[in-house]
Amino acid sequence: MKFINRTAELKKLLSCGDRSEGSFIVLWGRRRIGKTRLLLEWKEKTGGFYWVADESRSEIQRRFLAEQLNSIFPDFSAVEYPTWKSLLERLSTEAKSRGKRGPFIFDEFPYLVAGDASVSSVFQNWIDGPAKKANLIVAIAGSSQRMMHAIVLSKSAPLYGRAQSILKIEALGFEHLHFLNHPSATDCVKFYSAFGGIPRYWELAQGVGTNVEGKIDELILDPMGVLHMEGKQLLLEEYKNSQLLKSVLEAIGSGSHRPSEVAARLNMKQTSLSLAFTQLMEMDFVTREVPFGEKESSKKALYKIKDPFLRFWYKIVSPNQSFLTYASKTQRVALLKKHFPSLCALGWEAICRDQIVKMEAVVTEAGRFWRKSELEWDLVCETEDALILGECKWSENILQRDKWLKHIKAMLVKPTPFATQKKIRYMLFVPEAKSIDNDLVEIVTLAHMQNVTA
Repeated sequence: MKFINRTAELKKLLSCGDRSEGSFIVLWGRRRIGKTRLLLEWKEKTGGFYWVADESRSEIQRRFLAEQLNSIFPDFSAVEYPTWKSLLERLSTEAKSRGKRGPFIFDEFPYLVAGDASVSSVFQNWIDGPAKKANLIVAIAGSSQRMMHAIVLSKSAPLYGRAQSILKIEALGFEHLHFLNHPSATDCVKFYSAFGGIPRYWELAQGVGTNVEGKIDELILDPMGVLHMEGKQLLLEEYKNSQLLKSVLEAIGSGSHRPSEVAARLNMKQTSLSLAFTQLMEMDFVTREVPFGEKESSKKALYKIKDPFLRFWYKIVSPNQSFLTYASKTQRVALLKKHFPSLCALGWEAICRDQIVKMEAVVTEAGRFWRKSELEWDLVCETEDALILGECKWSENILQRDKWLKHIKAMLVKPTPFATQKKIRYMLFVPEAKSIDNDLVEIVTLAHMQNVTA
C-alpha cells in the first residue's frame, strides 16, 4: 500500500536535519499504526540508518546492531562490544570522522531497556556527550506507550527533557479512505467502523474478501484471522496482568458507560476502578466524554472506547470468543449482522464530529450533548457567530425525501442544549440522500464532506 498522509510528521522529522547541532527525537505510536513505515521513509530521504531491536539478550542485540552498522561503517562488527557504551562511542566516532549525522534510528527501543535497565542511562550519557559533540541526529521509537512514557516522559526517567522533538503517531483520519477506492459511501463508513485508521489493517484488508463484511469475517471473526486476537494482544503489550483492564473494556463495549454501571457489571466498588480507567485513558484505549459545554470535572461523564477497531473487538469478538472458535462462516456473518449496525451508527457519529471541525471554522471541538434521558444531540459545536446542532443518522440505504423530512421535523422540535445569543444552524448528517434541497436544515452527506475536506 502506498505511503498515506504522514506529510506533517515527515516534514517535522526532516526539519531535524536543519539544525546545525545534533537532535534527539522520540517517536511512539501503537502497534501497526505506520510508525515503522514513517521512519523508513525518513531514512530513505536522508540516507540515514535504521535498526529495530527485539527481545534477544543484550550481547546478541549489540552483535546484530554492529553487523547492520557495517552497511555504513565498513568492518564495524570486526571487534566485540562488551557494553552499550563502547558500541555507541564507536558509532559516534565513526560518524563524525565520515561526516555522517544520521538520522540514527533505534526502533522498538523499549526492548533494549527490558533486556538491560541501564540502557536508558547509557543513552542519556551518549546523547549528552559523544553524540552531541558529533552533531548526530538520534531517534528512538516504540510501540508501548506505557514503556515509552517511563523511559522518556516521566520526570524520573534518565532521558527526560533531552528530546528536541516528541511525536505521537495518531491513527489516520476517515478522509484518507479515498485511497482505497471503496465503491460506496456506506462501505467507507462500515470499513472505518471496523478497522479504524490503522494503516496496517487497511493493507491487510486490501488483500482479502470481496466486500467489507467478507474482509471483517476473514481478518477478525475467523479464529484463524490475522486480527482475531489483536484486541487482547494490544492490551497485553502494555500490561501483562491485564485481566481487570480487559473486563472494563468488555463492560464498556457491552454498553456500560458510567463508572457506576461498569462497577455494577463487574460486581466491584466504583472507587476500585479509578486506576483502571486512568490506565486505559493513558493508553488511548478509552476516552472520557462530558456533555458539550460542561466542565471536564462534570459528574455526567461517560467512558467510551476511543478506537473503532477496539470498539468492534470488545463489542463482538471478546464476548463471543468461545462461540467463534466453532462457529461456521454463516453463523459468524449472522453475529456480525446482529451487532454491526449499532457500531456503524457510533462510527458515523464520530466521523461527523471529526469532519465538521475540518469543514467549518469552528472555535470549539465538536461534541455530544445529553441531559439524562430528556435530551440528546449527536453533534454540537460553535463558530464565531453560530451554534451548530446536528443529528447523525446512519443508514445503509440512500435516504429518500420522506425519510429525511421525518428526521428534520423531529430535530426542529427538540429543545436547544442551552440558551444562546448566537443564531442556530441545524444540520442533518446522512451518508447518502436524494433531493436534499430544503429551507429548514443543512443536509450534509459523505460526498459533501469529502468535497469540502479534499
